[in-house]
Amino acid sequence: AENLRLRQVLQFRQRDQVRRVIPAEVIARDPDQLFDKLVVNAGSDLGIQEDWPVVTPDGLVGHVDEVRDHSSVVQLIFGSRVSALVQESRAHGIVSPLAGGNRFELRYAEAANLIEVGNRIVSSGLGGRYPKGITVGYITEVRERERDPLLKEVFLESEVDFWGLEEVFVIHSASDSERPESSP
Repeated sequence: AENLRLRQVLQFRQRDQVRRVIPAEVIARDPDQLFDKLVVNAGSDLGIQEDWPVVTPDGLVGHVDEVRDHSSVVQLIFGSRVSALVQESRAHGIVSPLAGGNRFELRYAEAANLIEVGNRIVSSGLGGRYPKGITVGYITEVRERERDPLLKEVFLESEVDFWGLEEVFVIHSASDSERPESSP
């Protein structure tokens, strides 16, 4: 199983030549998952910086929350929202976590857009933290809203095994000069 997992990781690294990725191993995790964080063995010694995205070949894991000399704390996506879009229809929304498991909701999805079960949800690149095109998950359910017919209820699941993570990639993000300014 480890051999297969490492082959998939290597294929991901070779496939993602556009972005500079830094491999890291998970060395600790929040045991009660109260804070949805884990620690990886890559830190300032490898040039890691706060807010850089963390991924696996299966999709988005989260972002670097704290950088230490030889390790970093990663905030899983359960602790944040992600600006995203439906890859097939280009419909925009915000991915928010749901309680328990790998389930999320794509909020603010307009009812006029064609959104179907099985569609892939990817990061939109808006907001500056996550680059465009990282898989967030796949739609598992779409419902019409009775109270707000202009929007759809869209649910998705991530294929990332958040509680079984062993290897991840930190994506080298834009330099500070290229990042959008943060508001005071």
